[in-house]
Amino acid sequence: MIIDDVLGSSAARIAARYRLRGADAMYVALAISRQQMLITLDVEMNTRSPESLVVLTPRQYLERA
Repeated sequence: MIIDDVLGSSAARIAARYRLRGADAMYVALAISRQQMLITLDVEMNTRSPESLVVLTPRQYLERA
């Protein structure tokens, strides 16, 4: 993955708006840009990510499969 200006700017906006740490915001921005769900055990990412992004724990993901 290459962090370009677009992805970096998106992550910065997400970090500020949703009160996420920089690295967490990068994962959220990448998931949004790729139109993919995010699977994480991180509670802050799970509760603070934009509502438009599907965020699941690994257990939730496996239960859906």
